[in-house]
Parts: sequence; C-alpha cells; structure tokens
Amino acid sequence: MGETNLRADDCHLPYFYQLGTQLGHGDARIDHLADLLRHPDAMPPRTFVPADIPAAMRPAAALSVPDGTIGT
Repeated sequence: MGETNLRADDCHLPYFYQLGTQLGHGDARIDHLADLLRHPDAMPPRTFVPADIPAAMRPAAALSVPDGTIGT
C-alpha cells in the first residue's frame, strides 16, 4: 500500500502516538464507503506519526494504569 502524506498537527502527535503504541484503536468497517474515500489506508494511528519515530504497539503499557485512573 502506498504511503499517504497525512500527518498529525504537532499538538495531536502525542495522541496518535499513544493511540498506536499503548491504547490501540478500533477498526471501522469502511468497505461500503470505498468509492468515496480519498485515503482509505489512513485509519490506523501510525498513518499520522512520522516514519522516523518508532511506534510499536505495547498493549501491556495500558494495563499499568491502576483502575483506569491516572495519578493514583
């Protein structure tokens, strides 16, 4: 698949990075919209994080937050 030119604004980059490396993201069924989409491969968070930033999924990172709260 070809690389897109999409990129998150600097203020949104941490969000997409954490989404792709710790939180995960849901997949949406878009096959019925195929003829309407300009960038059908632009759904994964990795699309918005520059390639020079390593971003491997680490699902255990989200489990280290007790009770789903931050700062406890």
